[in-house]
Amino acid sequence: MARFAVNYYLGGDLLVTRNLETEEGKSTIIEKAMREEEVSFEDEKGVLHYFSMKDVKLITVHESKKPMGIGL
Repeated sequence: MARFAVNYYLGGDLLVTRNLETEEGKSTIIEKAMREEEVSFEDEKGVLHYFSMKDVKLITVHESKKPMGIGL
């Protein structure tokens, strides 16, 4: 399984990063994100994130070398 960081840019300096561990590729991750109307997840620090995809300006995905839950 590969680790990915999905960055949701909400405008200005507001950025939310979601870390995933999956066998899917970057293209599939972006396609699934684009189909969502709302995003809700708890990060490794225990912070619950909830926002509407209509507020997202840009999504980027990159492979992450950091172990899940460390150094976020």
